[in-house]
Amino acid sequence: MESVKSQYQKELEGYKHELDLIKQKSERYSSKQFELYQGFWSSLCDLENLAESLWSHAIKENLIAFIVQLKKTKDKVKRGFLFIPDADYRELQHLLDKCSSYQIGKSELICYIFSDAPSPFEIQQMTDRNSQFRQDYIRIIQKIGVNLKKQIVSQ
Repeated sequence: MESVKSQYQKELEGYKHELDLIKQKSERYSSKQFELYQGFWSSLCDLENLAESLWSHAIKENLIAFIVQLKKTKDKVKRGFLFIPDADYRELQHLLDKCSSYQIGKSELICYIFSDAPSPFEIQQMTDRNSQFRQDYIRIIQKIGVNLKKQIVSQ
């Protein structure tokens, strides 16, 4: 009887050890994911602020600042790929694609405005396209914010 009890005790200790290892892994993953999500959100907020500056003042300096932040945000998302769920990663990629389209649209607008004979009609069309990109990225950023918050709270 004592030997059976001893064997069960050893098995129980083994299971406890395995559970501790799983718990430690899970805590490390959650901690890293939490850290990444904070970084993503901060980077997205910076990107949104620069996009709004570019919307208000379509000038070369604002465009350059937006391009630099977009590159930083893309890099941050790429580096965090291993720690974020696929659905969140796809949503972030979708947002970054919209921001890239916004960048291209604003680049074209800035170049066109400073051309020899800008047409008010063409400028309005470009502005309307950029407005759609702007509405899209604002909507996606809000959705990502909700998703990130859910992910953090569920940890």
